Amino acid sequence: RIPAKILVAECLYEGCIVNKHEDKTYNSVPVLATITVLQKTVCPGNPRHYLVTVDSVTIPVACTCVVPRKMI
Repeated sequence: RIPAKILVAECLYEGCIVNKHEDKTYNSVPVLATITVLQKTVCPGNPRHYLVTVDSVTIPVACTCVVPRKMI
């Protein structure tokens, strides 16, 4: 795959940091983004040639705070 490595974000807290303390009345959730990657595979008839296809991957790129949904 090109790029071979993709950096992803990870939410470190269940809640959100407010005034330097974790506030669990909020939820920390990942923000997702879709990026384009290239998949490279060897051609079956000729191992010196490659077939390159375009693909997309959804990855977490950041975290944000949200108010939890109320259960009815």
